Amino acid sequence: MKAGTGAAIRRLGELAVAIASGFSPYGRSPAGRGENVIRMIGTKDIQGGALELAHLERVTVPDAGKLAPYRVAAGDVLLMIRGGAFRSAVCGEETVGAIAGGNLAIIRLRPAAPIGPYLLHSMLSAPAGQAALRGLAQGSATLAIRPVMLGELEIALPEPEEATRLEALCRVLVALRATTLAALHAREQVVGGIVGRYVAAN
Repeated sequence: MKAGTGAAIRRLGELAVAIASGFSPYGRSPAGRGENVIRMIGTKDIQGGALELAHLERVTVPDAGKLAPYRVAAGDVLLMIRGGAFRSAVCGEETVGAIAGGNLAIIRLRPAAPIGPYLLHSMLSAPAGQAALRGLAQGSATLAIRPVMLGELEIALPEPEEATRLEALCRVLVALRATTLAALHAREQVVGGIVGRYVAAN
């Protein structure tokens, strides 16, 4: 994701504290055993650039402490790393305590990183970002990116003042998009309920 001439280029791995895989509840996973119930964010919960938390999957495990590497924190960027479109979203305070599920990567930027999570999310969502992610992906039928490969993603850094301004703008844009989608969904439900009554009557 290269910008104008003279922009500093850094690898994502240099900007992040960690880039890790999510938790897979399949195979030899401890999921389904034990009595500790954990909320899990899945790929279906990334909608329109935001997280839809109303219907998170619950998994039970014998030892919740062992899931610490998969727990998300506010400011983490979740990225779908398998499929045709590499959707992403930023975790807010309401996600604390949840874990990221399989087919997601958790990107945690360094506290002093020159870009913020909302700007990174917007960069990854932009056409140039999607093209760069597809360039990292492997596979033919289904594209997939290993989290370690994300560390090699090159990012052109804005000047500090510009990065601060863009971070604030991207944060507002994400909030606006989430509010708009929620309002649209509510109206669709109302209209669907009204129309559905007429269909049932006939």
